[in-house]
Amino acid sequence: MKHTASYTREPEPDCEVYLHRVGRAGRFGRKGAVFNLICDEKDERLMSKIENHFGTRVAEVRAESVEDYRGALKEAGLLQ
Repeated sequence: MKHTASYTREPEPDCEVYLHRVGRAGRFGRKGAVFNLICDEKDERLMSKIENHFGTRVAEVRAESVEDYRGALKEAGLLQ
């Protein structure tokens, strides 16, 4: 699987389930990218909790920016 889109509306994130789902992109030595759909402040809070749990920041790719999307795919090694 090259791409994974993640959209969740749970009140609290299940970080281990999230890790399992996003881990499906780029398995078995292949490259992959995950895009989380963040629609409102609730989604932002959930993503922040996931970031804090794993001690990392997730890069923002604005939906209205094709260049941001292409840049993310290039960074993931999926687009030249």
